Amino acid sequence: MSVVLGSGEHRYRVVENWARLPDGWEFRDVAAVAVDSKDRVYVFNRGQHPMMVFDRDGNFLRSWGEGLFSRAHGIDIDSDDNLYCTDDGDHTVRKTTTDGKVLLTIGVPDQPAPFLSGKPFNRCTHTALSPKGEIYVSDGYGNSCVHKYSPDGRHLMCWGTTGTDPGEFNIAHNIATDEDGWVYVADRENHRVQVFDGNGKYEMQWNNMHRPCALYCCGGGKNPQFIIGELGPGMPVNSKHTNLGPRLAIVDKKGKTIARLGGEHGPGQETGRFLSPHGLAVDSRGDIYVGEVSYTNWPSTHPGVPVPKYLRSLQKLASELGPYLKRMPDGETGERSRWVYFQRQMLLDHPAMEIDPTVPPYKFIQWDGKVVREVEQVRFKPGIDPATVVFETGYDKAALASYDIFKRLRDAGAIPRHVRFQVCLPTPQASGYLYVSGPARETYFGVYERALKAALANIAKAIPVGDLSIQWDVCQEVLAFEDYFKDRPAHYKKQIFEMLGRLGDAVPAGVEMGYHLCYGSPRDEHLVQPKDSAILVEMMNGTAAATKRRIDFLHIPVPKGRTDDPYYAPLRNWKRPDGTKLYLGLLHHDDDAGDKARIAAARRVVTDFGLSAECGWGRTEPGRLPGLLKGHRIAAEGL
Repeated sequence: MSVVLGSGEHRYRVVENWARLPDGWEFRDVAAVAVDSKDRVYVFNRGQHPMMVFDRDGNFLRSWGEGLFSRAHGIDIDSDDNLYCTDDGDHTVRKTTTDGKVLLTIGVPDQPAPFLSGKPFNRCTHTALSPKGEIYVSDGYGNSCVHKYSPDGRHLMCWGTTGTDPGEFNIAHNIATDEDGWVYVADRENHRVQVFDGNGKYEMQWNNMHRPCALYCCGGGKNPQFIIGELGPGMPVNSKHTNLGPRLAIVDKKGKTIARLGGEHGPGQETGRFLSPHGLAVDSRGDIYVGEVSYTNWPSTHPGVPVPKYLRSLQKLASELGPYLKRMPDGETGERSRWVYFQRQMLLDHPAMEIDPTVPPYKFIQWDGKVVREVEQVRFKPGIDPATVVFETGYDKAALASYDIFKRLRDAGAIPRHVRFQVCLPTPQASGYLYVSGPARETYFGVYERALKAALANIAKAIPVGDLSIQWDVCQEVLAFEDYFKDRPAHYKKQIFEMLGRLGDAVPAGVEMGYHLCYGSPRDEHLVQPKDSAILVEMMNGTAAATKRRIDFLHIPVPKGRTDDPYYAPLRNWKRPDGTKLYLGLLHHDDDAGDKARIAAARRVVTDFGLSAECGWGRTEPGRLPGLLKGHRIAAEGL
C-alpha cells in the first residue's frame, strides 16, 4: 500500500524508486533539485555526473557538468529556464542553460574570500532571484551573509554577519524570494527563517522549526506557501529524540505551520521517512522533489553506525488522490477532447455516409433555452447495405496508446498499483442522436454497436483483465428518458435497456465494467436540469435487469444546487445489484461546503456510496483541476 504523508489538503504519496538511473550510476548526495517549464527535473548531485536530468515520470534524459563542478550545493531556475548552480566547493555561482552551457560565473573558482570577511564567496550555499532578475546569494558556511547582484552579475550590496540577533546568521543555508520581492533566508543553526525586504531590511522571523536546511517558495500571488526541509537532531546526545525531524514543513507567508510531512520518529531509510532534506522543488502538478545529502549527514543521524553502501538521496512526493483512487481514465485528450465530436468527422469522411438533405440542421438547446449548437445530420447513402459498413471508431487505438503511458507511470510509482486503467466508451446512441438523422438512426445503432464491440475486443485483447476497467457513457439515453429528443421511438426504453445490456455483457469476465449516467455538459451545464433522481433510478434498475454479467459500478450526477432531500429520495427505490458500487457525482469545483451538504443529504437516503465529480474532468477548465483535486481529497477523507 502507498505511504501517504501529511494531512488535510496537504497529503502526498511517496513515489518509490522514481528516478531511473542508467546502469551503474548513482547520485550519492543530492544537494539540490530544480524543475523547468516542461516539468523536466534537474538533480544537482555529488556523484560522478553532477547534473542529471529526468522527465516527470522519472525517465533519464541526459547528464552534464562532469569536470565543471567541484561540490554541488544549491540550484535555482528562472522563467527562461536558466539554471543558477551554487558550488560551495569552488566558491562560485554559475548561470547555465538547461544543457550545461555556462552563461555567467559569479565568484572566482577555487579562490575563496577570507573567512567571515563578508566578501564573496566563502562556501556559498544557494541563490534566489528577485522579480527584476536580481540574484541573491546566501554565503553561508565560510561567511554569514547575503549578497545581492544585478542580473548581469554586478555586486550591489551585502548584509549580515555571524550571530543570533535579527539580521545575523548561524549558517545562512538556503534562500528564497516571492513575487513581492521579499527575501527569505534559512538561518539553519539558529533554527529560524529570517525575512527581509529586497535591500536587506529585517522584517520578521519564523520560529518553531528545527534546523531549516531546504527552503522553497511555491505558489504565486500575494499569499504564497513555503516548504521547509528540516534536519533532525545533529548531536549524539539528542540523536534519538523524536518529533524533531528530519521532515518537511509547509508554512504560510507569516511562518504559521500548515502541515508537516514525516519526522515524527526520527531519520530512517524506510518509505515515508527522511535522512537529510537539503534541496526542494515543486513541479506544475504540485508534486514535491526532495534531495537529501544522506551520505554526508549519516554520521550525524546515525552516530557510530558505518555508512551503508547505498542510501536513498532523492524522493518524489505526489500530490494526488492516491489511496482513494480506484480507477483512472486518460482524460479523453486530443481529438476526443470534445467527447464524440470527432466521430462526426469520421462519419462525414466515410464513403457510406452523406448529409441527409431531407432534414433541417438539428438544434441542441440547453435547459435555459440557449442554443448550444446546430448540427447537420447524416444518413446512409442510397443503395448502401448497412451490413457491409464498417466504422473505425479509433477508441481502441487511443486506449492502447494511453495504456502505455499508464503503465510507465505506474512502474515509476506515480500511479498506485491498485488503480485500474479506465477506458470510457460512448454508446451507439451518443453519436446516433447527435449526428444521424431520425430515419437512419435505428439502422445506424446496429452498425455502430458492431464497431464498438470490435474496438472493445481489441482493447480487452491487449490490456490484462486485472488492469482494465470499462465505463459505458450513457448520456443521450438519459436525455431520451427526459423527452429531450422529440423523435424518440415509442419503444425507446426497451431499445435502450437491451442495448446497454448487450454492451455490458460484451465486456470480458475479470474486466471491471460500469455505467456513467449523464445529462450532458457541452458548456459545463446540463442540457436538462433533472427534477430529481427518479429517472436515473429507473435507468439503473432497468440496465441491471438487462445485464447478465456483474456491474461493478454505477455513476449518477448530482447538480450543484441539490442539497434538498427530494432529489435523493427516489434512491430508496434503487435495487442495488450484488457487488455494485454506487458513485454520486456531487463534488463541484471550489465548493467544499456544498460538497459536505450534498454528501449529508445523500447519506439520509443511501449510506454506501463513492464520490466523484458530476461529469468527469475531460472537458473541465484546466485551472479548476487543483481545486477539484483538493475537493475530492477533503471529501474522501471526510467520508
